[in-house]
Amino acid sequence: MAIYLKQAMKSEGRQTQAMAYLCSFVLGHSDVIYHFDYQFKFISRINKVVLKLAANNTPNVQAKQLVAELSHVMISWARQRYVEFNRNMTSRYLQEILNAYFQIAHGLFFNLTRLAINIHSIYEPLRDQLDLVQLYLKQIKNLVQLFTKVKIQFPLFQRMITDTNI
Repeated sequence: MAIYLKQAMKSEGRQTQAMAYLCSFVLGHSDVIYHFDYQFKFISRINKVVLKLAANNTPNVQAKQLVAELSHVMISWARQRYVEFNRNMTSRYLQEILNAYFQIAHGLFFNLTRLAINIHSIYEPLRDQLDLVQLYLKQIKNLVQLFTKVKIQFPLFQRMITDTNI
């Protein structure tokens, strides 16, 4: 199953709707697929889908919900891998794996923060949007708890604070 899913994700990777459908399949079977993700093929592809969905300036509620659910799966997989690698792997290999997860966590943090702030859609009910913001904040909290040594920066805010012309 995992081999066929990986091939489908590779061949349909340019079509966002097809990738969203395949990722919803991953959501339903995340525990099974987790065991086949030792080469980080699924999590990197899921990360690409999250980036595509979050990059849309006006994503709908379903796309935002999918981003929240996929981020939950990615964070839980990262937490499980971190525990496994701490027990079994050498420090050099562990460092390479953690660096890969740090890169994913950085992008995920940026997109979750961006989507949590961006709730101005007039086409979606405000209650649904606020519920999604709560989901995003929960995932951000989980991400920060997992990667405690990641330095969180907001370059735009930093420039605004240091710029004397504003």
